[in-house]
Amino acid sequence: MLIKEYIKKLRYVVIVLIVTLVSGELLIRGYDYVKGVDGIITHNAHQEPLFRDHSYLNFILSPKSRFRWDINDPKTIEINSLGFRYKEFNPIKEKGVFRIFTIGGSSTFDPFAKNNESTWPAKLEKLLLYRFQGKKIEVINAGVPAYSSYEYTASVLFRILNYNPDLIIIFETINDAIIIGHVTPYKDIGDIRGNIYRGNLLRRALNHSVLFDFLYYQLYNGAMRHPASRWKTDQKDLNFIEFGVNAFRINLTAIVAACKASNVNLLFSTAPIWEEKINWTSKSRAIMSPIISRCREVIYSICVNNNIDLVDNANLINKTDKYLKNESHLTSAGGGQLAENLANAIVKFKIIK
Repeated sequence: MLIKEYIKKLRYVVIVLIVTLVSGELLIRGYDYVKGVDGIITHNAHQEPLFRDHSYLNFILSPKSRFRWDINDPKTIEINSLGFRYKEFNPIKEKGVFRIFTIGGSSTFDPFAKNNESTWPAKLEKLLLYRFQGKKIEVINAGVPAYSSYEYTASVLFRILNYNPDLIIIFETINDAIIIGHVTPYKDIGDIRGNIYRGNLLRRALNHSVLFDFLYYQLYNGAMRHPASRWKTDQKDLNFIEFGVNAFRINLTAIVAACKASNVNLLFSTAPIWEEKINWTSKSRAIMSPIISRCREVIYSICVNNNIDLVDNANLINKTDKYLKNESHLTSAGGGQLAENLANAIVKFKIIK
């Protein structure tokens, strides 16, 4: 009798739990529908649906995908069949086309742009088409959120060069500064990334639940996450900072060598990094600020030593709310200014004949 009563109560609890979960799922999906966004990416703490596993790059943008995100200010992200935030294009370059790839992390991907046409690489394409009327010019956005020089070096060597680019623009990313001190002779970039965009079967299944994503997002950005935890600098091994800076130099040098061997023009751009916007602890700031400076010095020295053109946007774009959304991502005005600075440099250095 007691067992039957227990089973009856358990059944009731299970039914209430299922009804609650389904109701929560439907409620959030309904709200997202009214707001015109995709809940599986809007509420996902790492925006995992945007990415796909890759054998040697760890992760890439998920080909042939389209997402609407950000409830307060909906934005559209579209990824083409080749895995780039750009319209479909012929992998085999057509005659007469001047093909440009922009390389970097999320600041190149431009996540806060309203749509693909509003990203700074798209704005650069429009400017170049206007200035070089009659020419066919493509500016392909190859930026991927979280990419550091480790990933985009491999991407250039094994992917981008296969598309026969005429120019590669490397836009500085803060991601290298973040991982320096973590990558060591005993721990490579794959160990650092871990399963950031891959998860087990249960996790992948749960990622299709907006309720799970919503609850996890609230925990991740609340109780589970200290405001400064993104900048894991207090635990850095200072002995390996020099190792990381040198690795950054090696990565960029590899791109330079590959581009020279392939007769591809290369243009570097520093990025405006608004350090005051970062939620650093005092100890983190003492470590991170010099690392950012060291990385920039590497870019300067590589450009000087290899006679490579450089646009110093770190000093050309004002670090104000008008131009920067946060510590490293550009506003629409900032993206427009960046595009104009790069277009001016391309004209000045006579990269497009």
